[in-house]
Amino acid sequence: MGLRKTQRIPENKIAILLTGQTLGGFREGGGIAMQGYDAINRLIATYQIVPVLIGKLSKEAQSLINGPSIALPFQETPEDMARCYQAVDITLVTSVVEAFGRVAAESQACSTPIVSFNTGGLAEVVLNEVGGLSVEKGDTEGLIAALRRMIENEDLRRQMGKQGVRYVVENFEEGLIADQYINLFRERAEDRHREKG
Repeated sequence: MGLRKTQRIPENKIAILLTGQTLGGFREGGGIAMQGYDAINRLIATYQIVPVLIGKLSKEAQSLINGPSIALPFQETPEDMARCYQAVDITLVTSVVEAFGRVAAESQACSTPIVSFNTGGLAEVVLNEVGGLSVEKGDTEGLIAALRRMIENEDLRRQMGKQGVRYVVENFEEGLIADQYINLFRERAEDRHREKG
């Protein structure tokens, strides 16, 4: 049985995932971290959407949503989290301090497109118009417009989902990253050897 059915995520609604720093950002004093919740709340009255909140603070975060939402606990395994990404239509990433952007990379690897801020590591992980849509940090209206565009266009979500998988595999696959580190260490060791003469 699919996660959508077991968690009672309605088939006729667009499911938008919030997890990681995006989910818990409200505990950091609000501000930009709250813009994801603001965007969802402005769209929830107009569109058939359901936020899916995943993490230790999911129940607490439900109080910030002005409508029905689904709260799931922290997912213990990568396989469980992958099923969550695959059960939703869009992943929203509004955290502003991301060294890499793991949630965005994982979601794209599961062919679920992203709407995010273009900041920190997210700027490299989410290429605008490839695996998702990104807007400038703090641009609530841009965030709402990007979500609206994704919500209204199933073909766009499908296309960006496919592009996102390809982009993540070509740029962030573990073996590729390991090889890049090995090459970097070799180059540095050779530089040191030459310096010592």
